[in-house]
Amino acid sequence: MAFDGIVAKKIVDELNSLVDYKIDKIYQPDKNTVIIGLYGNFTNLALLACISPSNYRIHLTTHLIKNPEVAPNFCMFLRKHILGYKIEKIYSKDFERIVYIDLVNSENPDKPIKKVLIVELMGKHSNIILTNNSGIILDSIRHTSTEENAQRDIYPTARYIAPLKNNYNFENSENYKYINEKYLSIRSENNSSKNYNLILSEEEKPFSLNFALDDFYFSKESNELFLTFRNNISNMLLSALKKYEKRLENIDNKLLECKDMDKYKLYGELITANLYKIPNYNISSISLENYYDENKKIEIPLDKKYSPQYNANKYFKKYSKLKNALEIVNVQKQETLQELKYIESIIYELENCRTINDVQEVYDEISENKIFENVFKSNRKNLSKNSKSPKKSKKLTSNKFSSFNPLKYNIDGYIIYVGRNNKENDYLTNKFASKNDIWFHTKEIHGSHVILKTKEKETIPESIIYEAARLAANHSKAKNSSNVPVDYCKVSFVKKVPGNKPGLVIYKNNKTIYV
Repeated sequence: MAFDGIVAKKIVDELNSLVDYKIDKIYQPDKNTVIIGLYGNFTNLALLACISPSNYRIHLTTHLIKNPEVAPNFCMFLRKHILGYKIEKIYSKDFERIVYIDLVNSENPDKPIKKVLIVELMGKHSNIILTNNSGIILDSIRHTSTEENAQRDIYPTARYIAPLKNNYNFENSENYKYINEKYLSIRSENNSSKNYNLILSEEEKPFSLNFALDDFYFSKESNELFLTFRNNISNMLLSALKKYEKRLENIDNKLLECKDMDKYKLYGELITANLYKIPNYNISSISLENYYDENKKIEIPLDKKYSPQYNANKYFKKYSKLKNALEIVNVQKQETLQELKYIESIIYELENCRTINDVQEVYDEISENKIFENVFKSNRKNLSKNSKSPKKSKKLTSNKFSSFNPLKYNIDGYIIYVGRNNKENDYLTNKFASKNDIWFHTKEIHGSHVILKTKEKETIPESIIYEAARLAANHSKAKNSSNVPVDYCKVSFVKKVPGNKPGLVIYKNNKTIYV
C-alpha cells in the first residue's frame, strides 16, 4: 500500500489521540528513521517517522528496532530541543503528505515554549524538520538549498516554506480504489469531502491503519534487509569460492607438470651414461638408446650453450625440484579440496536460511574463519551498512544453550535433532550427543548432522532408523532427489579432526541406508 494522501490523512486522524502525550524518549535507528517514545494516559507508545525514499511513512509502532551504540547528531539535537515536550496538535492540510506536530513545553505557564516537528513524506525529497514557533528552521535530518538546485532552503536559520501544493485527486488515488475494492469502505462524514473514516467493510469495525502499516512495513523492511544481508554474504562466499577454485586449477597445472619428472630423470641418466658418445660442442638435441625401453631411440633436447654434463645436471635438478614439489602440492591439493568443500557447505547453509537470524549465524561463522579473511575485509563496508542486523551470537558452550536451537522431531516417542548450520552441527555431534546416540549424514553430500537419541543397549526399530535417515536426506543438498544414500553409526565412532572446520568429521563402522 502506497503512502499517499488518503493514507496520510487517515494516519493523522488516528494520531490525534496522542494529544497531551509527553515525549520521553527519542531514538534514530538509522539515517532515515526517527522513533519518538511517548507517555500518556498511563500508556507508553512509540511514533515512527521514516523518510526512506521507498518506505517513507509515519505511524505508531510496536516493533523493536536495533539502535546504534552512539546516537546520531540529529537524534542528539532532538533530545536537546524537544525531550519533555507535550504534543499539542497533530494535523495535515487537505491530502498533502506533510504531517505537522505542534509541541509545547509548559514548565513556565506564563511563557510556554512552542516548536513544530514537520514530517514531509515525498519520496526522495522526504525530510524531518524542527522549527520554532515563528517558522524558523532549527535543524533537519537533511539539508538542501536553492544553490544546489533544490526547490527550497532547508537548513538551520532558514524560514520554513512548505512544498508546492499538489492537486490531489482523491477518488483517482491508488489507495482509494484498493480500499474500496478490497476490504475497506470510505465514508464521508457530514457530507464533507475533507473528512473521511476508514471502516472494515465486513464487520463495520474501526480499522487502525497505524498498526496495519506498522506490520506491513516491518515485514517489508525485514524481508529487504534479509535479502540484502544474504546477498552480501553470498557475494563474499562466491568470491572465496572463485579464489579457491583458481588455486585448485593452479595446483592441478603444477601436478600435470610433475607428471614429467621421471622423464627428466631419464634424460639425465641417459646423457650421463653416453657422455663419451656426445660431442662436446654446440648441439640442440641428441638421439640415444633408452636401455629402459628395449634400447629404442629417444630424442633428448639439449641447451647448446652448455656442455652435455651441464645439461644432465639441469635435468637431475629439475627432477629433484618436481619430486619435492609433488609432495608439497599434493598436500596443498587436499587442503584446498577441504576448503572448497567447506565453502560449498556454507553456501548450502546460506541457501537454506529463512530468517535474518539464520543469516547472522552464517555471518558469525565465516567471520571467525581465516579462509574468508581477505574477502571479509573487502566486504566489511557493505556488511557494516546492515545496521539493523542482530548482534553477534554468543559462542556455543557445554553449559550455555543461548545459540543452540536445532530442529527437534518426535517420531513415535523417539527424539531426533537436526543441526541448522555448521556450528550447530559441530556442537550437536561433538558436545550435545551421547556416545550411544546414532549419528546420520548424507553420504558425500552437504547436509545437516542428525542425532537420534537412544538409551544404552536399546534396540532401535528399523522404521525409526529410516525416518531419521529421511530427515538427514531432507535437510541436505539432495533433498529433492530420490534414493539418497545416508550413512549412520554410533556417535562414539564419529570424530572431529583437530583443526578441522566446524561440522567436518570423520567416522567409521557405519552402515548406509537409501531413502
